[in-house]
Amino acid sequence: MTFWRRLRNFTHRASFTQRASWGWTLFAILLALGAPAGRAQNLNWEGQTGALVTPFAYTSPSPAGGFGLPAVSFHYLNGGDVLGGFYVVSGTVGFLKRFEAGYTRALNSDGSAPALSPLFNGGFNIFHGKANLVGENAGKHNYIPAISLGFVARTNVRRVGGVLNSSDKHNEDFYLVATKTITHFKFLPIVASLGFKATNASVLGIAGNAPDWQGRLFGAVGFVVPGPVKSKIVLGSEFCKSPAASKDYQELSCRRR
Repeated sequence: MTFWRRLRNFTHRASFTQRASWGWTLFAILLALGAPAGRAQNLNWEGQTGALVTPFAYTSPSPAGGFGLPAVSFHYLNGGDVLGGFYVVSGTVGFLKRFEAGYTRALNSDGSAPALSPLFNGGFNIFHGKANLVGENAGKHNYIPAISLGFVARTNVRRVGGVLNSSDKHNEDFYLVATKTITHFKFLPIVASLGFKATNASVLGIAGNAPDWQGRLFGAVGFVVPGPVKSKIVLGSEFCKSPAASKDYQELSCRRR
């Protein structure tokens, strides 16, 4: 069977949710491949300007009167035999010097544990946006950090409880974050960030939904060192607290009883 015939069969037999999910995936891949003017950027796991999983208060560079170049990224995480492999493709653009918005498609390869792996299969959509409220060093005061307000919205999340109930769920984060680049030591700048978020997601949506909305701290600190081709590399550490319980795991436990 040819590729085009397979594609035609898929579009006729797949559900609307499946077609929409693959459509968003194709959009993210085309955004990454079709933006030769773009550049690699310090985008985190969900596509925000930040560390590995936590957002910074900075936004993707852009002029005051328009849009900046798109930033694209790809991340992979080996989740082990049960969870499988996680892949995320992200595209983010800054605009009006103080804002950024983007889309990330989360995908995964199946794990090898027949009893549990199906609870974590399938991808979901991640939309995010950020607004810079206070610019770094505002008023020429070098002690003032950048302060931003942002959100993350995850849709079509079918993990654990969603698999058991054959239903797609959604969860969100709303956060406030402050970030400062300390240049007291010219040869070794330090980036420090601290924030607070309200979330109803468990492990960034990977484990589904939390039982309710909870407040959690997050932060990061790192040292900026020169990299190849005039790039900069940040070596550091971060923390991101997740709700202690998962609503989906509670549903799974109730079913087992």
